[in-house]
Amino acid sequence: MSTRKNSLVKISLLLHFILYGSAFADSSPELIDSLIYAGIEQVHREKLPEAIETFKQIARLKPHNPVGYFYIGAAYRTIMYDYRSLAYQREFEEYVQKAIDIGKNLTESGKATSEDYFYYAGAVGYLGVFKSDIGSWWSAFRLGLRAKGIMEEALEMDSTNYDAYLGLGTYHYWRSVKTKIFWWLPFIRDDRAKGIAEIKLAIEKGKYSGREGKYSLLRVYNEEQAYDTLLHYFQSSGLKDYNPDDPYSLWWVGLAYIGKGEWSKATDNYRRLLRVLRNSSYSDGAGEVECRYYLAQCYFEANDYDSCLAEVARVLSLKERLKDRKLTKEFVNQAEKLKKAIREKLKRQR
Repeated sequence: MSTRKNSLVKISLLLHFILYGSAFADSSPELIDSLIYAGIEQVHREKLPEAIETFKQIARLKPHNPVGYFYIGAAYRTIMYDYRSLAYQREFEEYVQKAIDIGKNLTESGKATSEDYFYYAGAVGYLGVFKSDIGSWWSAFRLGLRAKGIMEEALEMDSTNYDAYLGLGTYHYWRSVKTKIFWWLPFIRDDRAKGIAEIKLAIEKGKYSGREGKYSLLRVYNEEQAYDTLLHYFQSSGLKDYNPDDPYSLWWVGLAYIGKGEWSKATDNYRRLLRVLRNSSYSDGAGEVECRYYLAQCYFEANDYDSCLAEVARVLSLKERLKDRKLTKEFVNQAEKLKKAIREKLKRQR
């Protein structure tokens, strides 16, 4: 009986080694890198379920590090932003908070690496950006400042961690934009140029942030009203060839054409974006409202009032279902103003 028990124990230990020992051996930096690259590729190809599963593999291999949880949260963030959906808010906040908690514990224990600081800061930054999106400006500012401090510590530990410059550049640029009315004060500076330079440094030398940095520049160029630069960069940086149906890019390209008053090109862009949104299971209607409003605006400026009113009608048909969405309300209100403007124009023509 004793021999049998000993055999069972040996078998159990062998199975444990096979199942868990091999997993430990497989959590090498090379494997983790390959999974990160694969997941990022899947995200930007809009293969988001596959990306989330890839990043969950990282979390299983490195459960006591923020890296896997950070990337899972980032994937959910991509869904929410690209498709204007809040359906995955709970998942986003859960994984980002997990990365924050682990990062905080590691830094307080003194065991954190520069990479741990980077993902900790990135998770805090992502949460701050989300708070900004939903209008919680004070929380966004506080979290952004916290993320900046952590990211600077990542660079202090390893000056070659160039990915950190994407976070720092994003902070410096957008903090300057949001505090523009205070630039006259001696302790509030315009760091937009510094932020752009840091983002470009991350694109050039970063390990993981090259393509993400390129996408972030589209938003920056739109903010700067550098519409020709935005459109040229979309073409020349490889973003268009990489994924011409990427919704993130299409949002900014559309605004660039609107900024230039090129209504026909803007219309074609938003029709394309609308097809992407309507063919996606992630859309919950909010993205469609925004896209159709911009289509209505393009038709209005081109004096195609019938098409404009048709798009306004489609926007208003979604009004009740999305009545609790603050940003959606703004587009609904703008659509109603277009409808009123057309009526007034037609009255004057009679």
